Amino acid sequence: MKRAILQVSIKPSQNQQQLTRTFKYVENLYDLSEQQAKKYAEQCNADYVQITDCSFLPDKHPAFQRLKLFEMDQYDQILYLDSDAVLLDNIPNIFELYKDHDFCATMDINWHSDSVYYKGVKKQVCKRYKASESYLPFCSGVMLMSKEWISKAKEIYPKYLYEYDVGGYYDQGVMNSCIIDMGEQYTILPEDWGAWYKKGKYIIHLASVK
Repeated sequence: MKRAILQVSIKPSQNQQQLTRTFKYVENLYDLSEQQAKKYAEQCNADYVQITDCSFLPDKHPAFQRLKLFEMDQYDQILYLDSDAVLLDNIPNIFELYKDHDFCATMDINWHSDSVYYKGVKKQVCKRYKASESYLPFCSGVMLMSKEWISKAKEIYPKYLYEYDVGGYYDQGVMNSCIIDMGEQYTILPEDWGAWYKKGKYIIHLASVK
């Protein structure tokens, strides 16, 4: 099987829109994540692909550049990793662990929490996505996709491109909408794989770093 690890690494100086991110940019973190992702790609016998400019969707926020994955049909599996994801040494081969799954991702936050705040946020997000209240929105920072899923979603994603330019949803809104459009089914990765605000066993996703 032909596999790839994809990252987007667009620094603020390359695009002023990047400065609107809600968390602090840390240059060394991007460099560290890149080094670890390259090492992991070697361990998994996968290609490492990095996007460093906004040429794919030049009129969109840099986060949308990860949607170039829909053009990477030469791969049987693609793992997308945010550039603020720290990979730990004990990380197993995710491609092999989930080789029979079409789409895998971590939940955005702990939607199973009894917190009134989380329940309110989930209701708001599901309404924005036009999903049922039972849907569990995922984070687009760690996603594993099969070639078959990418092929199907490629026909769907363009109609959502301009629905999520504001409100912090961006590409994550597009990807969730693809899943919702396809029936709201996906494989939820355990928090070990880097859910936001969690200390993952394999990946620490530092999206809230200050």
